Amino acid sequence: MLKLTRFHFIVIIAILAIHALFSICGLKPVNVEQIFWYIIDFKFLRENFFSSLIYFHEIPPLLSIIHYGAEVISFGHRYLFFALLLPLLHSLCFLLFSNVIHQLNFKYDKLFLAIIFLNPAVFIYFRFPFYSTFLFVQSILFLFVLIGNFSSNKKLVFITVLLVIAALERSSYNLLIVILLLLPFILKAYKRTIVICLVLLLIPFSLYLKNYLLFGKFTSSTLTGMYFHGHIDKNIPGSKIKKIGICRPVAYYKDFINENDPMVIRYKHVPILNQNDMNNIRYLQVSDEYLKEFKENFDLLYSIKYVSLGFIRYMSSPSADYKYLNTYLDNNSFQLYDLFDLPNIQLKNETKTVIPFSFYLFVYPFILIFLLFYFRKLTFVVRYILLYTIFFSILYAAIDPAESMRMRFEIEPFFYFLLLFVLANYKVLKNKQCQIKSKALF
Repeated sequence: MLKLTRFHFIVIIAILAIHALFSICGLKPVNVEQIFWYIIDFKFLRENFFSSLIYFHEIPPLLSIIHYGAEVISFGHRYLFFALLLPLLHSLCFLLFSNVIHQLNFKYDKLFLAIIFLNPAVFIYFRFPFYSTFLFVQSILFLFVLIGNFSSNKKLVFITVLLVIAALERSSYNLLIVILLLLPFILKAYKRTIVICLVLLLIPFSLYLKNYLLFGKFTSSTLTGMYFHGHIDKNIPGSKIKKIGICRPVAYYKDFINENDPMVIRYKHVPILNQNDMNNIRYLQVSDEYLKEFKENFDLLYSIKYVSLGFIRYMSSPSADYKYLNTYLDNNSFQLYDLFDLPNIQLKNETKTVIPFSFYLFVYPFILIFLLFYFRKLTFVVRYILLYTIFFSILYAAIDPAESMRMRFEIEPFFYFLLLFVLANYKVLKNKQCQIKSKALF
């Protein structure tokens, strides 16, 4: 276990002081419901909490539960609650990640820790009580468990808990994906531990079963068809719904909605399913229409171009050109959001055209390719972290380029770890006669 030093106390004080300064300057936590439709209207939760959760189908419900819980605990001062909680989570992440990279015996670990956790972009996300920030915290907890001195059975239980929480926050943590992520640990565990994990997995399974029984969709999000919207070329003659765009009020899609649909008739008297948002029961038809157009107009070359664009955006700064944070910063007189990320340099040529030079775009892909090249020399834990990072990188780059940089922030700690691992073990990896010796990484 890492021994706390003066450096750690100085960084924690700096983190808390900067967050306090943000609050004093009026940079309060982002008001999530003003920019997203992903939270259940509190009036429904107050009237019937469990019924609201049952009929909420657009995404997993944990984000709504977190916000409503904060509203209740703080007696209506939710964003004051987050203004206190998020800096503490920021500090906790710093301490946990310090412990993680302490295992690497890296000479310049303190310098990198300061750059990572005092980076303005990280501060901005820790003013943003959205699932991307919470998943960043969970990613660091995930690394702490993987690298920590726990038995294989304890690791399996802790990792299962973290993945179950992720599955209740984010539909990309599909139940099948969660099981595949657990499989390497299940193979080494005792039967009793496996039973505990299976019981835990019943929690997200119940969400899938609920959506199947009520809405005919065995998923944690009934709007999965909309994930394919980017792979539909709006310029081709057969594309209709793509021209409207996604996440619009239901009225925009009236040409694609059948009011005599059995689901619409069945739930026409359920208020939470008839609001002007994405939880409206008619949005199931909208999602199905997106999936239908994707199947009918699939173009492999267009999809490859789309994913390539997604990868470039994915490897850009998580704070640069992310529309919701940009709007938030603009509204708070922080227009220089391109400067809010230390590794993302903005250069200007003679014509004053901005030329982004992103550290991420050059270094992160190199790290992944380099470690794949030396895959055989890596320990089990490092291999697992590498494959985990690659899988979610491909998934997020393919889903939605417009927000892929925000999605990368969710697993950013894995990139941090792999970068520092390469810097700490570069000579060892290049030397054919040496092996990684750190016991913590087995």
